[in-house]
Amino acid sequence: MIELITITIMLTLNGLSCNGLYLATRPGMALEFVDKWAVAYAGRFYNAICGCITCMASIWSLPFWLVSHNPIYYVGYIFALAAVNTAIYNTFFDEQ
Repeated sequence: MIELITITIMLTLNGLSCNGLYLATRPGMALEFVDKWAVAYAGRFYNAICGCITCMASIWSLPFWLVSHNPIYYVGYIFALAAVNTAIYNTFFDEQ
């Protein structure tokens, strides 16, 4: 069983990495080509790869699956990561 501190650390690091990837793939940034590739080739998975900070939790939570192998934890982790991603983005990066 994974301890709560491990889940908290993984959520924080996973949320920061998702936000970093999301910001790096915006127009004019270093990884803009990834965004253009995803638009052209990923189809409906574009939002999960780099197009929507909340949607990115569905794909980028896979490292947790490799550690936990528990589907109930994994589904809960996806929802928690979506909330963490959105909270980090809205707190530090949203320009509205």
